[in-house]
Amino acid sequence: MQRWERQQARDKQKLQPPEPLHIALEDYDLSFYQHEVEQAKELWQRGVPINYIAEQMNREQIEIFCLLYEFAEAGKVKPRTGGIYGAMQ
Repeated sequence: MQRWERQQARDKQKLQPPEPLHIALEDYDLSFYQHEVEQAKELWQRGVPINYIAEQMNREQIEIFCLLYEFAEAGKVKPRTGGIYGAMQ
């Protein structure tokens, strides 16, 4: 079963859950406009530390982390010297 098929099956169960659901990170804004996506990628590629990226974008660090994690999983960003702490160039 493909990842999206497993996700779809789980989502159907959640329409009428047998118990209360916990929504992870629901207090955070994990939606990004395209210009924010591009800004985060550019700052990442320049070696800017994640806390500075969050500050520059007026976002929580966890929100930026989640975006960059998604990029990494999809191969849209490469590992860099210093990891999330970066090595500004």
